Amino acid sequence: MSIAKQLAILIICALLLSYTASKLNKMRQISGSRSGARIYPAIVIDKSQSRSRQSGYYDIRWEADIPERGGRVTGEDRAEYPDWAPLQPGSPIQVALVGKETYYTKSIYAGPGNFAFDYGLLTVEIGGILFALGGLAWRIKKGSGE
Repeated sequence: MSIAKQLAILIICALLLSYTASKLNKMRQISGSRSGARIYPAIVIDKSQSRSRQSGYYDIRWEADIPERGGRVTGEDRAEYPDWAPLQPGSPIQVALVGKETYYTKSIYAGPGNFAFDYGLLTVEIGGILFALGGLAWRIKKGSGE
């Protein structure tokens, strides 16, 4: 494989790794396993269920008073069925403010399935970086005559 291809793999995997690590950090803040998010009480104002390709989607709309976002804020998030089912309009929930974005703390964005997918993606990205670095190291060693 050419040096250009190895460098391209290295750069692409490093950029993807940066994005995935940042997303995982945000997900940990939303789920409460890492500090950094501000947690606010919210109220469910509506919930709905839709089906697409044999998968159920469970949506909630919520409202919260978040001073950093200008006061009364409404949002919409997708939840897994066990978290969605007991909720009714008026039910209290918690939302997390991370940066300028607000999320239901039990949304699928920060759910176990998304964590598993992103950790798998992180593993592939690290593997790509190691592959590219190994190829470059082999070329350098080969070029030095050792």
